[in-house]
Amino acid sequence: MKVTRLHVAVIAIVEAIIILGLTGYIFFLAPKPPLEEVRIGISMPLSPPGDYLGGKYQVEAYKLAAKEINEAGGVLGGRKISLCIYDDEGRPELAEGIVSRLVLEDKVCAIVGSWHSSVAVAIARTADKYEMLYLSSAASTDAYSELHSPWVFRQCMSDYDCCIINKIFIEARGYKRIILMSEDTDFGIGTAETIKEILDEANYPYEYCEIVIFPYDAKDFKVTLLSIREKKPDVLIFTSGYDAMFLIPKQAYELGLHKEMDIVSEWDPPAWHPNWWPLVGEASVGIYFPIYYHPDVLTEKGASLIRLFKEELKVELPVYDVWAFDALKTVAQAIDIAGSTDPAAIAEALRENEFSGAFSKIRFETHLDIHPGYWQKNAWCMVWWVQYTELNQHWTEAKVIVTREQLY
Repeated sequence: MKVTRLHVAVIAIVEAIIILGLTGYIFFLAPKPPLEEVRIGISMPLSPPGDYLGGKYQVEAYKLAAKEINEAGGVLGGRKISLCIYDDEGRPELAEGIVSRLVLEDKVCAIVGSWHSSVAVAIARTADKYEMLYLSSAASTDAYSELHSPWVFRQCMSDYDCCIINKIFIEARGYKRIILMSEDTDFGIGTAETIKEILDEANYPYEYCEIVIFPYDAKDFKVTLLSIREKKPDVLIFTSGYDAMFLIPKQAYELGLHKEMDIVSEWDPPAWHPNWWPLVGEASVGIYFPIYYHPDVLTEKGASLIRLFKEELKVELPVYDVWAFDALKTVAQAIDIAGSTDPAAIAEALRENEFSGAFSKIRFETHLDIHPGYWQKNAWCMVWWVQYTELNQHWTEAKVIVTREQLY
């Protein structure tokens, strides 16, 4: 048969169709490359001298949140959340370098954490320099909020919130001779000074309100405690995020101070810290402390999260870990609203929207007329003051001293 140009053209066309068909078949059958992950940075104390157990449970809360987000489809149409986690040891100088690495090497779109207030200040300042979004989930100092950086947000309670709560407790108990014993960090010094300022602004009629500052890594407090005894105070209120939180009440008990004055933890580690009863033991009986949530007053989502923590980690859920869980979920929601991983767009979404949290709705508000630290801050708060009355008592069974209604 004579092969004409027409035959050649037809054959070429048929070959092209076959090749294109096979190419398309292979294309549709071949696995698609995974979408690029969305990276979020975390700086937490995971080794001494930082409170590494507090940091550990924060990280576990972030991991649970990331797992839940990714199992629900991720963000931006299927992109998975990837966590870049670093140990800051509770040291601000390490945190500054961690932020630089997260921004320049890991290319994160946001940073969440940390645990210690001095570290949070370092992160906030460095994040502001890089124009990187930072959402603090646990550190309470007002110092980083008072930077008034458009890049810095607060998920948790502030020192000012906690100090107002302490002021109401002091009023309810009628203390007149007050010792505020605090570590030499932003958290400790800021808390003590603010409690005194709030009492003074209210013209509270104390005989004296004295601040005693100690090194955050101190181990022996007996000389300081004996000096405090000579002042014959009604109450000793101590503030620490390091080992001193266990050592002060323990050594005060050994010296018999619990018989002469009320011993008060300014914040709530007696309620949740796994080392509290093992390290403080019988010295805990009689201790007063605040609690920042109660299982009887929870949304179903909050109750579900508490069950998840018990199942996955075999521990009680501290409120700080609720804040951590919610912080990551909130950033993920903001990424979807922004439709972008651009930190500026995510920050704008955080400012302009309300989010769903485990305990309540989350909205970041600024009210500088209330306090200079009320900057891009979630307003949620619920508190009771309680007292341990028995050895190894569960915090939900502690005696209620000041009710939530008295505090609001």
